[in-house]
Amino acid sequence: MHNRWNQDIPAAATVREGQAVQFLCRDALDIGTAATTLAPSGVLTLDLAKVHPLTGPVAVEGAKPGDILEV
Repeated sequence: MHNRWNQDIPAAATVREGQAVQFLCRDALDIGTAATTLAPSGVLTLDLAKVHPLTGPVAVEGAKPGDILEV
């Protein structure tokens, strides 16, 4: 799991064309207090490095940059 797309992140899974795959993904709101801090002023702050969890990436065998994939 990570919070930004980056081409240097290795694929979490590889699938064949036409293969069905299912992931259990975290919701951006389920991290709870891990990303929030209450400042002394009473302002609630949000650590953007800990929010918006992304799942993947998924590699598709034979797919090349510029190919269009149907999801």
